[in-house]
Amino acid sequence: MKYAVLLLAFSFFFQIESLLAQKFNGVECGKPLNETVAAFLAKGFVKEQLDPKDPSSVKIVGYVNGVKHEVIVLASKKTKIAWKFAIFLPEKSTWSSSKTEFLKYKEIYIKKYGEPKSDYNFFSSPYEEGDGSEMLALKNNKCTYSCFFEDEVGNELFIELASITYGKAQVVLHYQNKIACKLKNEENSEIEQDTY
Repeated sequence: MKYAVLLLAFSFFFQIESLLAQKFNGVECGKPLNETVAAFLAKGFVKEQLDPKDPSSVKIVGYVNGVKHEVIVLASKKTKIAWKFAIFLPEKSTWSSSKTEFLKYKEIYIKKYGEPKSDYNFFSSPYEEGDGSEMLALKNNKCTYSCFFEDEVGNELFIELASITYGKAQVVLHYQNKIACKLKNEENSEIEQDTY
């Protein structure tokens, strides 16, 4: 019963905010996971399950404007509402190309959402930009390039430059729906209370 009320409240708030919904490639963050996956599949993406033991996370791979995008969709554990998209762009092998791509997407977000709430672009000792070890610094978490935005209704978006593979870097775009995130946190709290 409690989840029926939560879902009803969620759908009411979502309808109010749907005109300003946070979208990636036309797919809204904050919808039920099955609808989200279906919307990506309709755009030619292919679904891959991340962990068969965790049906609340799905990897979807496809092309947008001729560029491969790997999208991780995270959903709440009980109600399966997609609360976050993490979009991984193709890896780059040089600092120059990585930084250029990061700055390109940062500028796109600034035009769409305004100045970032926070903006971090720095290296930590013993690294510094121009020393030729920028990619190593990124892999060793000694290089931070990230910026955080909010849309008109308070949904969070952020861009980061990450290194998953040694010698490579990639831009990761994060979309986080505030209402679905709140629902996810409530569900996680209930799960923890029931478990422990």
